[in-house]
Amino acid sequence: MAAINVNLPHTAITTWSGFIYQGKIAIYHVLKLLKTPDACHEFVLQLDSLEDFAILNGNGVIQSMHQVKATKAITYGSYVTPLNQLRAKANNNNCATAFFHVAQNITTPDISAATIARRHAPVNIYTYDDAANCAVDEIDGKIEGLIKELLSNDDWEPTEEYTSRVREVFDQLVTKKVLEIHRLVHDNIENDRRAAYTKTINLSDFSTILNCDDIFEYEKNDDYYFYKLLSDLCRYYQDYCIESEADDEVVWNEDIAKKLSRYICQIADQEKDGLIKFIKGIMPHRTFKFETLQNYKDDTFQKDEMRDAFFSILHNLKETVLCQEGYFKWAVGGESFLPTTIDSAQVKHRKTCQRIIDNALDTDLSVMFEGKKLITLGMEVNSVYDAAPDITKNRLDDEGRDIANKIVSFKDISLVPLEQAKGDIND
Repeated sequence: MAAINVNLPHTAITTWSGFIYQGKIAIYHVLKLLKTPDACHEFVLQLDSLEDFAILNGNGVIQSMHQVKATKAITYGSYVTPLNQLRAKANNNNCATAFFHVAQNITTPDISAATIARRHAPVNIYTYDDAANCAVDEIDGKIEGLIKELLSNDDWEPTEEYTSRVREVFDQLVTKKVLEIHRLVHDNIENDRRAAYTKTINLSDFSTILNCDDIFEYEKNDDYYFYKLLSDLCRYYQDYCIESEADDEVVWNEDIAKKLSRYICQIADQEKDGLIKFIKGIMPHRTFKFETLQNYKDDTFQKDEMRDAFFSILHNLKETVLCQEGYFKWAVGGESFLPTTIDSAQVKHRKTCQRIIDNALDTDLSVMFEGKKLITLGMEVNSVYDAAPDITKNRLDDEGRDIANKIVSFKDISLVPLEQAKGDIND
C-alpha cells in the first residue's frame, strides 16, 4: 500500500477483545468483493485502524469503512452514539461508503435500515442476504456459503468439510495478522497506530487460498495448529465477554474488559512450546496427551470449562501477569495460586484428583510443582493426594520403579474454590 499523508487514527489492536467476530465479518465482506475480483484488484484489508476494519485500494484510498457490534443490544438508541461516530469518521476521511454491522436485529418500531441510512449518511446497515444482522453463531455458516458459491463450477462442488477448512484457513490468516501487529507494538518495533495502519492483508491472499490445489496442504505445518488453537481460545473468550456484558448479575465494565484483554494478549504472545505448556497448566484434570501441535484436536478446550471456570477466575481476581514459567500466578503469604478450568461438581472430586496426578506423572505437567493451590470454580480439596489414596497402588514408572516417593510431592497441593481465593487474593 502506498504511503499517504494521514493523521493516523487511534487503534485498539493490542486490546482487540472482539477481534474474532470482527475478523469473521471482515472475511465475509472480502468474499463478497471477490465475487467480482477485477473490481477489487490490489485492494487490501486493514484491521482496527481507521475502523474495526476498512478496505483500501493500492494507493491507500479508502473504499469502505466498517464498524462491528457483537453486543446483544436490540434498540436503535443503543447504537446512536457509535452510528454518529462512524458517520463523523467517514466524513473526516472523505469516505463515501461506511457500513454498520450488528449481531442482533434492531427492533425499535418505525426505525428501519433505510431510516438509519437517511439519519446517519453515508452510513448504512450492512445486510447479509436479506437480513440486516448476523448473529455471532451464524457468521461461520454464511462465510462457508460464500466459499461454496465462489468455488463451485460445472465440474466440481466443494464438500462441507472442504469449505469448512477453507474458512478455518481464512480465520487463521486474520488471526496471524492481528498477532503480528500486536508483537510489533509489544516489542517497540513500531508504534501501534503505524503498525495497525500499514500492516494490511492483500485481498489476493484470500484469492490464493480459494484457488489452491488442495486446501488440506495447509494442515501440514505447525502454523495451522498454532493459529487454530489460538482462534478457539479467543472464540471462547469472546463468547464469555458477550455473555458477561449482557448478564445483569455479572459486574462488567471497561476496566474488567481491558484486564481480560490484557490476559488474552499475554497468552497469544507465547511461542508454540509455551502455549502447549500453558494449556496443560490450566487444565491439569483432563486426561490427554498434548506433546505437539499436531496432536491438537478441537476438544482439547471445553467451552464451558473455559467460560465458567478459567475466564471467570481471571475476571473476579485482581490482575496478575504471566510469570517467567509461563503461568498466571498469585503469590500470597508464601503460597502460589494458579487458575484452572476445573468446574466439576464437588461429588467428582476424587476422579478429578486422580486425573490431576495421572497427568502430572504421565506428562511434563510441571505446574503441579509450581503452585500449591489450584483455583477451581467451586471444588474444594485440601490435598489431591489424600483425595485419591489408591493412586499409587501397583504403580511403576517407565523404568519399573515404584512411584510412591514421587507421589508424595502432591500432598500439599490443594484445590481452592474461587470464592475462597477471592478472599485470599483480593483482600
